[in-house]
Amino acid sequence: MRPRATPFWRRSRPAPAAASQAASGGAADEAPAGQTAEPPNLARDLADATLAAAGEALAALRQAGAELQRIGRLTALTGEALDSHRAEILPLLATILCTIAVALLMKAAAGRLNRHLLPPGDAGTLLRIWRAGLALLVRLGGLALAWGGGWLLAAAFAPDGWPSQAQALYLNAFAVFGLLRLLLRAFANPEAGREPAFSLLDPHTQAALFRPLRAVAGVVVQGFLFVVPLVQLWGGFALARPARTLVATLAALTALWAIRAMLRALDRAASPTGASDAAPGTATGSVLPSMPPRALAADGADPASPLPAESSAPMLARGLGTAWRRIWPPLAVLYVLYAWWVAVTRPAMMEEIVLGGTALTAVALAVLLGALSLLRRVPTLQAPLPDHIARQMPTLPGRMTRILRAIVAVGAVGALIGALLLAAGLGLARHRSAAGPGWLQTALWRLVSALLVLLLSAIVWAIVASWIDARLSADPEGRPARTRTLLALFRNAFGIAVAVIAVMVSLSQMGIDIAPLLAGAGVVGLAVGFGSQKLVQDIINGIFIQLENAMDVGDVVGVAGITGAVERLTIRSVRLRTLDGATHVIPFSAVDTVTNLTRDFGYHVAEITVGYDESVEAVKEAMTEAFARLRADPVMDRDIDGPLDLQGVVELRETGMVLRARIRTRAGRHWEIGRRYSELLKTEMDARGIEIAATTRTVFVPPRRGMDGASLPLPGGEERP
Repeated sequence: MRPRATPFWRRSRPAPAAASQAASGGAADEAPAGQTAEPPNLARDLADATLAAAGEALAALRQAGAELQRIGRLTALTGEALDSHRAEILPLLATILCTIAVALLMKAAAGRLNRHLLPPGDAGTLLRIWRAGLALLVRLGGLALAWGGGWLLAAAFAPDGWPSQAQALYLNAFAVFGLLRLLLRAFANPEAGREPAFSLLDPHTQAALFRPLRAVAGVVVQGFLFVVPLVQLWGGFALARPARTLVATLAALTALWAIRAMLRALDRAASPTGASDAAPGTATGSVLPSMPPRALAADGADPASPLPAESSAPMLARGLGTAWRRIWPPLAVLYVLYAWWVAVTRPAMMEEIVLGGTALTAVALAVLLGALSLLRRVPTLQAPLPDHIARQMPTLPGRMTRILRAIVAVGAVGALIGALLLAAGLGLARHRSAAGPGWLQTALWRLVSALLVLLLSAIVWAIVASWIDARLSADPEGRPARTRTLLALFRNAFGIAVAVIAVMVSLSQMGIDIAPLLAGAGVVGLAVGFGSQKLVQDIINGIFIQLENAMDVGDVVGVAGITGAVERLTIRSVRLRTLDGATHVIPFSAVDTVTNLTRDFGYHVAEITVGYDESVEAVKEAMTEAFARLRADPVMDRDIDGPLDLQGVVELRETGMVLRARIRTRAGRHWEIGRRYSELLKTEMDARGIEIAATTRTVFVPPRRGMDGASLPLPGGEERP
C-alpha cells in the first residue's frame, strides 16, 4: 500500500527567525538581546483554522467519493463467488418467502383478534392503554410464531437438516425488523381506526407516519444485519465495504424521503382541512396528542367546547412545540447526512456513533414528545378518587387534582431537561470518567427523595385539610361555633407546620445540613421578635382570646369600637362584617374589650314613651297583648325563652313616661324578635288609641316695634293678633 502524503496544511513551516538565518547563510547565530518574538496574528490564526477545516472537509469528500466508486466491485459477486454457495441460494429464498407468508398470516390473525379489543369511544385513558398493550402483545406473539416457524422451515429446506449461516442471518434480521415495527406501532399505529392504539392522532396521520419509518427501519436492519454480512460471507471482506456503502446510501436516501413524507403528514394533520377529514373523536390540529372531550365531563364543562389543552395550554408547551416543529426537519437531515458519512468513511465507529447515538436520540425524542404531551394535558388532569371518599370530603378531589397537576408538571419539565441533556450529551456518553464517581446518580437520588418528601407532605396536608373542611361544612348550625373556630385555626397551624417540616426534611435529604439553618432561624426569629413587637402582641392576645373563648366564627361582637359578625379568626386578627356590608380586619393588639352580643342568650329591651295623660295600665295591657300575639307565631315562639318581663314605668322624662319590657330569646335572635314585637305593639297601641309621646316645639316670636313704640306687622303683611 502506498504511504499517504502529509497534507500541505499540516506540514511544518520554519519559524521566521530560522528562515532568515537560513537565508543569510547562518551569518547571525542569535537574535539581538532586545529583540522580542513576533506577536500572534488573529487574522493568520483564523486563516490557518479555516484552511485546516476546508482541508478536512475536502479529504472527507474525496474519501466518500472513493467509497462510492467502489460500489462497482459488487458485480464480482455474480461470478465465481456465487458458484461455491449456489446450493444455499434456493433454501435461503424458500426460507425468505415462506417466512414472509407466515408473517402475513400471523399479521392477519392478530388484526382479527385486535378488532375485538377496540375500546368504546367513551373509554378512559387506562382502559385504552390496557387494550393497546394487549393488542401489542398479540402482535408480538404473532411475530414470535412467525420467527419460530421460519427456523423450522429453514431446517426443513436445508440439505443437511440444519439451517445455514445465511438463513440464520436473515431470520435474525427478520426478528429485529419485526421488533422495530412493533415499537413504531406504539407511537404510530396504521391500524388505529380498527384496533387499540396508544396515540390519539387520527388514523390517517398515524399511517402516514408509520410507513416512512417502517421503510427506513427495513432498509437499515435488512441491509446491515443481512445484506452486508451475507456479501461478506459469500464474497469476502473486499466486497463487504462497497456493500456497506451501498446500503448506507440507500438508507440515507430513504431517510430523507421519510423526513419529507412525515413533514407533509404532520402539516396535513395540523391544517383545518386535514382536521375535517379525520374520524370523529380523534385528536387533530396538533402534532402532539390532546385529551378527548370526555375528560372534561368531570368538571361539568361542555364537551363541545374547545379543549383546555388547546385554549389554555401552558406557554412552555406551546413554545416548545412550535420551536420543535420548526427545527426538527433540518436537524434530522443533518443527522442523516452525518450518519451516512460515518457509515461510509468511519465504519469502525458506526456501531458506537450511529447505532448508539440513534438509540439515545430516539429515546430522547420519545421523552421529549411525552413531556410535551404531559404539559399539554396538565390543565385537564383529574385525580381519580372513589365516590364515597369524594362524598365524605368534597374538597379532597380538588386538592388532590392540584397536587397531581403539580407532580405531572414537575415531572414533564424534568423529562424535558433530561431529554435535552441526553440529546446534547451524546458525545460525553463515551467519556464516563468525566461524570465522576457516581455523583450524578447520588444527586438524582437525593433530588427524588426530596420530591417524595414534598409529595407525601402535600398529600397529608390535603387529606387533613379536606377532613377539617368536611367537618366544618357538615351541620354548620348544630356544630358549636368554638369547634368551627378551633378547627379553622388548627388547619392553618397544621399547614404551616407541615410546610416547615417538609422543607427542612427535603433539604436534609438533598445533603444540606439543617442544623445551621435551625440555629440561624432561631436568631432571625429573635431579631424579628424584637423588631415586630406589635405582631408578637397580636399573636399573644389572639391566643388568650381563643383560650378564653371570647368570640367564635359567626358571633356578633363589638371590638375596637366596631360591631359586626365574625367572619374569620386567625391567630393574630379578626375579620368583622358590619351591618352596611363593610369588612374590617382588626389586629388583636387593638382589642381591649370584647363585647359578644350572641353568647348563650339575648334580650330585646322595649322602651315605650307615652304622654302623662295616658293610662299606665292600658299601656301595660297593650304591651302584654302584643307579646301574646308574638308568641302565637310558631316561628317566633320557638326562639322566645321565657315570659314577658314587664318592668312598668322606669323613668319620667319631660316628654312623657317611659315603660320598659324585656323579652329573652335564643342567642342572636333578639334583633328579629324585637323588630316583630315593635310592629305588633304599634298596631295594638293604635287600636287602643294610645299615642306615643312625641317631642313638640313652640316657637315664640317677640313683637317688632317701630321708633314710636307701635307694633309693626309680621313679615308677609299679616297682622299681629
